[in-house]
Amino acid sequence: MTTTDGAKLHTPTLGLYLKLTAVMVPTFLLFAAGGLLWMSEKNLLRSEEAMAMRIGNATARVGGALERFSDQSTAPVDWTSPYVTDLMQTMLGDPAIRCVELTDPASGAVLAVVPQGLGCQGADTALSLPYEVFSWPITQLVTRFDEREIATVKRYQRDFMLLLLAGGILIASLANWISFRVIVGRPLRALIGRLEEARKVAEAANQAKSAFLAKMSHEIRTPMNGIIGMADMLGETELTREQDSYVSTMVRSGDALLTIINDILDFSKIEAGKLTLAQEPYRLRELVEDVTQLLAPLAARKELEFFSDVAPDVPDVMLGDAGRLRQILVNIAGNALKFTLDGHVALRVSQGAKGRFTISVTDTGVGIPEDQIESVFAAFEQVDNTATRSFGGTGLGLAVSRQLTTLMGGTLAVTSREGHGTCFEITLPLIPDAAEGQGLRAPLLESPDRPKPVVWVLDPIPARRAGLAACLAHLGCEVHTDSDPTALLSAHRDALPALILLDNSLSNSALPATVPHILMSQNAVPETGAKGGHLRKPVRETLLIEAVRGALNGTMKDPANVAAFPASNSVKSGAKTGWAAGIRVLAVDDNATNRLLLERYFSGSGAELRLAIDGHDAVAQSSLAAADLILMDVSMPGMDGYQATGLIRTREAAQGLKPAHVVAVTANVLEQHKQAAHMAGMDGFLGKPLRKADLIAYVERLAPDLRQSRAEDEAMDETLAADRKDPPQTAAE
Repeated sequence: MTTTDGAKLHTPTLGLYLKLTAVMVPTFLLFAAGGLLWMSEKNLLRSEEAMAMRIGNATARVGGALERFSDQSTAPVDWTSPYVTDLMQTMLGDPAIRCVELTDPASGAVLAVVPQGLGCQGADTALSLPYEVFSWPITQLVTRFDEREIATVKRYQRDFMLLLLAGGILIASLANWISFRVIVGRPLRALIGRLEEARKVAEAANQAKSAFLAKMSHEIRTPMNGIIGMADMLGETELTREQDSYVSTMVRSGDALLTIINDILDFSKIEAGKLTLAQEPYRLRELVEDVTQLLAPLAARKELEFFSDVAPDVPDVMLGDAGRLRQILVNIAGNALKFTLDGHVALRVSQGAKGRFTISVTDTGVGIPEDQIESVFAAFEQVDNTATRSFGGTGLGLAVSRQLTTLMGGTLAVTSREGHGTCFEITLPLIPDAAEGQGLRAPLLESPDRPKPVVWVLDPIPARRAGLAACLAHLGCEVHTDSDPTALLSAHRDALPALILLDNSLSNSALPATVPHILMSQNAVPETGAKGGHLRKPVRETLLIEAVRGALNGTMKDPANVAAFPASNSVKSGAKTGWAAGIRVLAVDDNATNRLLLERYFSGSGAELRLAIDGHDAVAQSSLAAADLILMDVSMPGMDGYQATGLIRTREAAQGLKPAHVVAVTANVLEQHKQAAHMAGMDGFLGKPLRKADLIAYVERLAPDLRQSRAEDEAMDETLAADRKDPPQTAAE
């Protein structure tokens, strides 16, 4: 370790010493003060006893002498004689004695007193020690004394104790410092030095890991942009059934790889404490239904029943990070679908304890052994971690989900029985946006002038049946549910319903032909024999309410008009055209494949597209002809996207031009990269791999403003051209 490092470590070492001293020295002083106080009290008691004994002995000696003096003659004793006073005067040699009196106990008269002239004046508060003189007549020798000597002893003891304490503090501090420096300090400084070096190495390793992850994310996303993008474009062409399955597999595999990369980046950001959560309003019902629609193709491929249910009393508009909550639900529900081979998966939301709501994902899958339940939340761990495990994955999804839930102030718990399914339960703080109202907001299905409409709900899954019934009952219907149509018919034979909501698995049941039916099925077109409307599973709540309202009012729409979830490869519906008509686009990318992909994306869009191969080319082309939209790659050799954007913004400001809308299109998708793009003057951010659907959605949102900007530019150009053609005449002319 260098000298500089040692100097840096001096402060924490001294701080630790001071902390130890702050504990050890007061403890020493407490014990030392207690010991000195005990010794002082004992010494003071001995001093008082010695003084009392000394004064008592002196009084006894003088009293004995006075007795012998009175026995020398039978005549009356002259107690005022100088011999008596001289004898009493000898007692004043003791500094504690104030005065001595010889009194007659019968009358209380003072027979003699010393010192003569003063007597016991001013000794009222002094202590007295009477002694009877057995003479004739009997007299009393009273010695008056004070505690001046005791006070002096006390003062000496106090000074001595303070001196001892001061010396003890000095000795204790010195001994503590020497022992600390010699016995503790050197090894401790060496230990702190090793810890400091280890901390620096760990920080460097963490920075290297973050840099490595960011670099690998960029390097992997760049070729993935071409792979997934070209697969999307290939899906828009005429393909055989076999080729179509290959393209779908390519797209799904690319999405799976992208999910793994995102999970690794999220895990790294959470570990580094750099992940921030948004606090924005979002619609909880729409979010939950979006998750079910997103995962519905996977459930359909595995022939699983997948549905969602949001309790009617749960607030519709919430505050929080909708994107991260969607990520959690997709991870957990996707896992449930992956590990379920038969049965159903349910995503349900309900009110929890006060101030909280609960989201549960329940499946009928393989379950988790009891001794491995907690391991599912460990990073890079799975219940089946063997080389021959049946299900793939990195094991990061649930780890990231639990950490995100904790950051949101909630908890993520799991209960499971091996072979009987699993239930993940997310509990989050309930933060509704009060301005948007509470609970399910929809007009009632009942009419004020008519009785409640009776609806039968026939579904073999109790949880889905209960959710549908709760929704319809909340909107004013009288709901009867069962999984057996025969039992429901027997119980209500004389009171037919106004509507029957029927699962396709029970479509062959004998039901009243005169009652409208709504069939719920995973098929895209109504099955043969379906009487009435048709809803595609998983059923959206808004479509359910609309269909029920239409059936009850007799205005049911064409059953062929089915609301279906998106296909696994959404581009198969055909290439959209004209979505960027009239917009001048400058696309900048140093990768030839990406430029080709952007050219294919904008094919048929109606945009005026120009391509630039690097930052220098982008600046040159933007100066030659204006662009409404610039798709700017960030990582490019020579001049990167940040520098190119800065030069474009500088030229626009210098020439008074209307700024173009610059969008960063980059494989660097961390938060610091988004902030850097904003600081460089960019207006938007799109991550790679860039999907055509995302690009279309982004451009369509900006299209009105971009077209208006172009129209204003063209109008200004026409005005300038007219001014150049017909310059205004001067007054002289």
